[in-house]
Parts: sequence; C-alpha cells; structure tokens
Amino acid sequence: MERAVDDLDREYREWRRGSVADAGRSAARLDYRPLVSVVMPVYETPAGLLRDAVRSLRSQTYGRWQLCIADDGSRSRQLRLELVRLRIRHPFRVRAVRLRENRGIATACNAALAQARGDFVAFLDHDDLLEPDGLEQVVKRLNERPEADFLYSDEDKLSPGGVRTEPAFKPDWSPDTLLSMNYVNHLSVVRRDLLERLGGLRTGFDGSQDYDLVLRVAETTDRIEHVPCVLYRWRVRHGSAAGETFAKPYAFEAAKRALREAVERRGIDATVEDGRFAGSYRVRYALRGRPAVAVAGPGADRLCAATGYEGAFATPDPLAGEAAEHVLLLAAACAPAAPGWLEALLEHAQREEIGAVGARLVSPEGRIVHDGVTVGLGSDCRMAPAGHGYLGLGEVVRNVSAVAGCVLTRASLLRELGGLDGRMHPVLAQVDYCLRLRERGYRIVYTPFAELVTSADLQPASDDDTTAPFYERWRGTRDPYYNPNLSRTRLYRLDV
Repeated sequence: MERAVDDLDREYREWRRGSVADAGRSAARLDYRPLVSVVMPVYETPAGLLRDAVRSLRSQTYGRWQLCIADDGSRSRQLRLELVRLRIRHPFRVRAVRLRENRGIATACNAALAQARGDFVAFLDHDDLLEPDGLEQVVKRLNERPEADFLYSDEDKLSPGGVRTEPAFKPDWSPDTLLSMNYVNHLSVVRRDLLERLGGLRTGFDGSQDYDLVLRVAETTDRIEHVPCVLYRWRVRHGSAAGETFAKPYAFEAAKRALREAVERRGIDATVEDGRFAGSYRVRYALRGRPAVAVAGPGADRLCAATGYEGAFATPDPLAGEAAEHVLLLAAACAPAAPGWLEALLEHAQREEIGAVGARLVSPEGRIVHDGVTVGLGSDCRMAPAGHGYLGLGEVVRNVSAVAGCVLTRASLLRELGGLDGRMHPVLAQVDYCLRLRERGYRIVYTPFAELVTSADLQPASDDDTTAPFYERWRGTRDPYYNPNLSRTRLYRLDV
C-alpha cells in the first residue's frame, strides 16, 4: 500500500510539471462573474501561514472575491495585528470580526459568513492554499452550469518541505459514497442563499462541520457539480488532520453523529457503524422481511446451499414465474468468504433508488477480482478499479457505473428491462444491464461487506465475438466515478 502511494506521488509530481494549467486567459471572457465570498475561520494562526493563505487568494486569476475572516477568540497579539494590517491594506476586499472567546470552528465560520455578500461562499482553512486558478475554474463551471448550488474540486497535500503529495482525484457526485465518508472535502463552494436557508454550519459537529453541511446540502438539492481539477492544497502540519489521521479523534464521533442525524432526517431505517478505516462509516440498512432470492448462473445450487439464507433458491431462468422478489445473477461460480453476504446485498437492493448491487469478489489467494467496474476506457471494461487502495474506495459502500460477477437486482427491474442481453459475454451483459438501469435514473452500488471467493477471471478478452455488441452500444461512454485526470490504461494511476 505505502509503495503504491509513493509511486503515485512520484507520478503526480511529474504529471504536474507536464500539465500546468494556462490559467487567467479565460477569466476575463467569462459572461457570468459572481462575487465569491471566501470564508476563513482563524484561531491562534501563525502569522506566516495566514499570510501564505491570503497570498494564495490575492494571486487568483479570477478577481471578483472578498475575504471574510472570523478570529475565534485568539490571544495572539501578532495574529490580531496581522488581521488589522489586512483590513487596512484591503479595505474593500477583507472583512474581519473577532469573537470575544473561543467558540469553535462552526461558530467562527458563521461569524465570517455573516459578513459575506457574495453569490457563492467558498471555504478556506487558515493554513491552507488555493491554486491560482481555483476560483476561476469554479466560476467557469458555473458559466456552464449556472443552476449549480454546490461545487467541489480535487485536492492534494503540501508537505512541511513544500512537496505536493497525495493527490485526491475524486469521483463525480456519488450520494452513497458520501454516506460512507466525506470524499468531498476541499475546495467546497456553496450558493450563499442556500447556505443561509440551511442555517449555516451547525455547532456540536466541530471537526466534521463541513461533512454535516454537505449531508444537509445533499438533502436540499441535487444540483451538485464536481470540478475535476486540483484547486486546493491541504497543508500537512503536526497536529493537523492532513498529517495525522488520529490528530482529531473527536471529528470521527462528530461525523458519525452527523450521519445518524442525516439518516433520521431522511426517514431511513438504518444504523451507523464505523467503517474499515478511520474516517469511513457504514450505514447499515434494515432488511424488510426475508425476501425470496432466485439465484441464476454457474454454481447457483452450491452457492444457495452455502448461504445460510432460507429464501435463496437456484433457478435456470431468473425471469420464469412470479415468486422471486430479487434475482442474484452469477457470471462465475462463487463461494461465501464470510456469513451475512447476501443480507449485505439485500439491504441495498431493497432501496427504491438502487437498481443493482454488487459484491466484492476475491481469488482463493486473496487477490481482489472485482470491487466495481470502470467503463469508458477506450475499448476496455476493467474490473477491480479501486483494489489498490486509492482513497479507500475499495473498502466502502460506494456508487459505481456497473458491477459484475455477482449482481443482485429486483426481479421487477430485470423483467422491465427484458433481462440480460444474450448476445454479450456474461460479464459484459451484467455491465450492460447496469448501464441501462442508470439510463433510467437508478444508481448502482458496490459493497465490500458482501465478500465471495471465485477462481474465475472475470476480465473479458477484447477480441471475443461476444464483446462486440457491448462496445457497439456503449462506445464513448464516460464513467462519472472515474476521474478524467487518471490514466485510461493504468487504473488509478497517472500517465506521465
């Protein structure tokens, strides 16, 4: 894992040298030029770090911004003097207020927000940095999608030695991924009137106040845009969450509390548990009864016998009869790696907005065979896209374009779409089915909490006659869950 991260860091530094954005030239040509209020809470911030943060804002190629600062009761005389200097030097751009006592980051953000006059609000931590074209790229997307209410970008980290590291090339908007972890983070920009209607940031969630906010935003609007550019540098310092995962353990509890409240607001019968790594979570949906599951495909009889789930039965034709509520489609013989795998699939397949859900498949040696499918890579369709640990995506319930190998879906949907396309390779027929579901507005989910073992290689040969119908139908498809900056030939790596 560490070696893969080191390799990606080296590739990233080389990639950045060859892909420096030509920023600034297009900013003046933007038709829609909203004022962006940058909200910055400060507390005992070293003056040098604050100057760096403000300098990154002053260097923006997009000029319509204001800086709204709230000092959360700092005792530092040097910091107070620095804030006075900023107001004097930039009286029309910088607004600052000082709280009499330390009230926490949410209260400080709201105090800064009260000074905002922009159409949109961007959040910048007091010791972090924006890329020179950060606001420009956001406003460019707003010119393309003026109805957007919330936007987020890619990001990286800046080591104490000034080295760019750990790039986070994120997926497009992924509601189920968000319920597993705050993959959105920085740079976040929200429409100001929406933020004010939501009441700003809520106290009691310090450390995860931004996560709580985006969960509430997601309940209010689906006009959410991902800007696939690294626009934010998260500075790594001793004691910061960027540098030490457990530097702020209270943030994890606050995140779980935010998730629990989100689940309650949405009327979902579910519990919230810790995930497989710090900062990840599992929303565990309650099963409604014990629905029947028809299992079709290679080794269906053996898998049913090994499930321990009484409602599972093997069938040669998943569309025959009217008794099965759900259908489990197998492209290869599988065996359970642990109990409870079918229930882990059912908890998502029962959700009305989910069209299909797929399991994690591993080889007998433990190699990941499938944890979702990436489509649109030229003439290829690749399995196990996140099995290398990228952003922890392979370890969380998340949205994907398709799943394969072991796919659970509602029988009514399978009938509605006319079943699988028999002209296609079995794996591609399942991928095709998922893509057709997505065309109808359903989401596809992968869960690592349903794990099975298979000795089959699911990757179809590109020269197989049964692959042609799939590629003819879906050629040119873009996978929204695979960042466009990443390699089209080496999954979750960079082309350098």
